[in-house]
Amino acid sequence: QIRIHGAHVGLPLLGDEKYGGESYPFLCLHNRKIEFPNGVTIESPEPTYFQKPEILEDREFAKAVHEIDRRRRLFKKSSSEQCLRLIHDSKDEERGYDLDQLGSVLSLTWYKEFWSPANQRTFEDLAALAGMPLLVRMENPKQKEKSGKPRELYIADYKTVPLSWTALDGEMKAELRTDVGQSLGLTTDQRLHREWVKQNSSGKAVLNLYSFTGGYGVAAALGGATEVTLVDTGKAALTWSRKNFELNGIGIEKPRFLNRDSLQFLEQCNSKNQKFDLIICDVPSFSRSEKGVFKIETELSRLLSLLLNTLSAKGQLIFATHHEAFFVNDLRKKILEAAGSKMQVDLSSIQSALDFELPGERVAMKSFLLRKL
Repeated sequence: QIRIHGAHVGLPLLGDEKYGGESYPFLCLHNRKIEFPNGVTIESPEPTYFQKPEILEDREFAKAVHEIDRRRRLFKKSSSEQCLRLIHDSKDEERGYDLDQLGSVLSLTWYKEFWSPANQRTFEDLAALAGMPLLVRMENPKQKEKSGKPRELYIADYKTVPLSWTALDGEMKAELRTDVGQSLGLTTDQRLHREWVKQNSSGKAVLNLYSFTGGYGVAAALGGATEVTLVDTGKAALTWSRKNFELNGIGIEKPRFLNRDSLQFLEQCNSKNQKFDLIICDVPSFSRSEKGVFKIETELSRLLSLLLNTLSAKGQLIFATHHEAFFVNDLRKKILEAAGSKMQVDLSSIQSALDFELPGERVAMKSFLLRKL
């Protein structure tokens, strides 16, 4: 009704093209307060762009502020130490970037070919508005070719971004770093997966393959797992994992940190008939080890077969991949083919939290929970 009345008196709302308003990236309308007949009142603070209307003059900047405001309202109970995806637009051809809140630091991942002085000013202004330092990481393939490096890192504020800092991943603590490898240390799109592991690990033997910085292993240990095994080819990643265990008050004598190839470790488990009650496999598209090169396109069937054979009776598997060539239904078929007719399983797709793709949108991460019946 407000939109209709605005148009009727010649004051259509900005962004309300349906009722004669000027085109804009979003509808500039906010309900500040609702009072119900029963006396209940709901109040919602004004968005930043209404408190500072000059923000609306720069459409790209205003859209970014709007997205951040929407995500923070959605997760309003989260503390400033939490890790969230604030803007999820890496697949958008016009925008082409993601923005994460990693505790006290903003992290921008830029996928477009060019990074201009105007882009730099926009995001430095955004960081200043948020009162947080900003990291910018360049991920465009052409930029990689030019630099000869896997990733370029630009720190917008050298004075306030430390080499390492601690953030919260739900109730778990995680060390983030700018000086080790290509990653800062946390995959934010698997936050719900790690929480599920924490809630479902009690009394279980848990195996975390391609364990990276050990987030799943920490979740399992905090959830009461009787045995936690982490397997990764990176010595630096395993050292990082030990630090994360220590941050969460978990003695490092309990878990096993194995500097091994995950596929070969599964083969060894199969030959020795070693079983695990819960396996987490967040598999990369490509990896290189002393034994050779792993490519998920050629090794997927073999990997799935080994995983299923390493599960105990009634065991559970979380399988995830970001490989772009796989679609969710294709991966589902591959998993069911690996199970075959002799193995009864229950298979369900797992979604990321709502700070990533919304239901019905194409997802970057394909993940499944499998249960042996």
